[in-house]
Amino acid sequence: MLDDSIREAIALKKFSLISPVLNGQVENQKAYFKELCQDPIEMPYYGPRKYSYKTLQHWLSEYMRGGIDALKPGYRTDKGKSRKINAELAEKIIQKKADNPRMPVTVLPFSILSKSEF
Repeated sequence: MLDDSIREAIALKKFSLISPVLNGQVENQKAYFKELCQDPIEMPYYGPRKYSYKTLQHWLSEYMRGGIDALKPGYRTDKGKSRKINAELAEKIIQKKADNPRMPVTVLPFSILSKSEF
């Protein structure tokens, strides 16, 4: 999980890559970005990763719209929620397991779902 200091470090790394374009040090932005993407880029937390030049162009666009904060990785929208089951199904599972504590977990899904859901 990314904490705020890691998010800040990632944003600063992205900024360091696009800053020559922002400062006017690069004549051909596309060629500069393609050259950067020849080798993996060492990114905080993620390690070396390959990026396309379009990704770097996207970072530049995001920076132009929202500044350095726009370069920080976002938060998950499903933080703290199950990605696999909804609350209703979770409640059914808990109830079924409470009613049948010896039921194997491999059989549990079949006892909850109706035949029409298969």
